[in-house]
Amino acid sequence: MGAKRKVCVTGPMRVKIAENILRGAGCELVLGKPQDDFRTFRYERKELIQLIDDCPIVYPSGRDVIGGEILDSCPELQAVVKSSIGIETVDIEAATDLGILCCNSPTPENYLGVAEATMGFMVALFKRLKFNEAFLRNGGWKELENRGTLMIGRTVGIVGVGRIGQNVAKRLGGWGMKILGYEGTEERANFSPLIIPLKARNPDLVYFGGIYHQGGLLLKQLRERGVKARYMGPDGLDSPEMVNIGGRAVTGSYYTTVAGPPDAYPESAAFTKKFKQRFGRGVESFAMYGYDAALVGIKAIEQTLQTNGGKKPSRAEVSAAVRNLKNFKGVTGSIAFDNKGDPIKAKYFVLQFEKRSYPGKVVKVIEQQAPEAKKL
Repeated sequence: MGAKRKVCVTGPMRVKIAENILRGAGCELVLGKPQDDFRTFRYERKELIQLIDDCPIVYPSGRDVIGGEILDSCPELQAVVKSSIGIETVDIEAATDLGILCCNSPTPENYLGVAEATMGFMVALFKRLKFNEAFLRNGGWKELENRGTLMIGRTVGIVGVGRIGQNVAKRLGGWGMKILGYEGTEERANFSPLIIPLKARNPDLVYFGGIYHQGGLLLKQLRERGVKARYMGPDGLDSPEMVNIGGRAVTGSYYTTVAGPPDAYPESAAFTKKFKQRFGRGVESFAMYGYDAALVGIKAIEQTLQTNGGKKPSRAEVSAAVRNLKNFKGVTGSIAFDNKGDPIKAKYFVLQFEKRSYPGKVVKVIEQQAPEAKKL
């Protein structure tokens, strides 16, 4: 039997499925720092080159950038295999020049989950679920004008997405909705080639699955060219820059996010005030999440120090302490985690820019409990 083929796994995970498959195939594994225990760790270029060394195959984690210098410094390297859909962290041009094969691993769990969430948000908007919920809680009952809009027969245009857009289109088609098609674009300035055929088909909704620097300009150009369809996007549009770029056109548009605005969290008032005093501007949604993440980490370290009698805790001990936190009070509310490290309950927000200002107004909140870990 020949020598085992060496595979460098730069960021092994607690779930050992990939490692077990590789070992079962007769591979010798060179393991780097576990990414579950070292989430913020980044290799220096020299460290990554030393780790890969004479391995013909590297299996990098999402945190690792495999640039041209690294590829050129590993003469035995034959293939870079990504465990994710995207390969934007690999210098494809350099790899091609060096004859190194680049592979990715698209998994349905990622893009199907986002597609299903998009469907849920669309239903909430068409059926006015948030409005009617508040109306019912205040003693109202069904009113003809509040019944929402039928989705069947409606026309939807999906712009700027790939697998997600395809699966949204597939599901909407089963509901009797008309799909104009979907377009991927790297355009950053002139969206006319997209807008002209889109306008001719007169869509009821345009969903853009990208970032504000494109999304704001696309929306502005859509309105300038008379496209009146509803406009919706993901948390890539959750930024003051969406308003700065889109201008008046942002009014009436929607975006979805896991990070609500400050007024969605009653506990955030004092933090918001102090933030503005110190930095001279309003706090953005994800800043509050980052602040809470730091507080959770500090609290977990404090508790571990107390348990260890002041001895420096290991990363594994701090990780376990985070999972054991119960009802920790942060600026975004009460925080608790399950044994996987996921929030026991997560909130998803649908917001609308009712006027030319950031953030948008919350029009729908969906609270979802994290699924139990699958037994392997």
